[in-house]
Amino acid sequence: MSLEGAQSGLSWLTILRKRDAYRRVFYHFDIDKVAAMTESDIIRILAEEDKIHPHTIIVRHRGKIESVINNARCIQALQKKHPEDPDYLDSFLWSFVDNRPILNMKWHGESLHHALGQTKESQAMSKALKKEGFRFVGPTTMYAMMQSCGMVIDHPVNSPEWLTSKKYLEQERLGGFQEQEKNPHKKQQSSGSPFPPCPLALPRNNSVDARRKVRRKCFSHFHGDCNVTCHMSISSTVYTGSC
Repeated sequence: MSLEGAQSGLSWLTILRKRDAYRRVFYHFDIDKVAAMTESDIIRILAEEDKIHPHTIIVRHRGKIESVINNARCIQALQKKHPEDPDYLDSFLWSFVDNRPILNMKWHGESLHHALGQTKESQAMSKALKKEGFRFVGPTTMYAMMQSCGMVIDHPVNSPEWLTSKKYLEQERLGGFQEQEKNPHKKQQSSGSPFPPCPLALPRNNSVDARRKVRRKCFSHFHGDCNVTCHMSISSTVYTGSC
């Protein structure tokens, strides 16, 4: 959630390259430690300089930094309301898909115009989180998080990754899964979606420059309930991401 919020308005690759910096600054995302951070911590983070390499510091955006701290406190508040469930945040987020991953049954990777940027589930999740005080949790950001956590599997239908995911869901996923409904979103996003197709869906004769024009946010190998890794090779660069 924190990394997806940080990515807002930026390329995903920028944030992936800074993951170690985010782990360092936010105590490996220890909720209690992050929630205890103060204004002096924010000032210190904003004053950091990339003396060694730009990847060694996080994006110095006050609003995004404050949102991570705020969201940690919101998680604490949610947990306090539900002491009977030590993993309430997990239960809360998965409830928006009825604890069953949604498998893409509609998009075959034929056009970015048909790639989803948000769905009614991500809209509902966003609305509920905002009601609890969370920040930087818009429906598009939440949809990206849902992809990274395996709540939705958006690989093009019949691609190797889609077939692997479907086989896992059918044979091993406790609780089952659900197939994507015919019209999974309230509003069709005809362009500008930050979610490109899996590289396998791109024409093989595409030039490297053409591929680089695609915004890099693809999770192309589904492993399980909460573990998605992407290996998107363009030229000599490999883009990797995991939740």
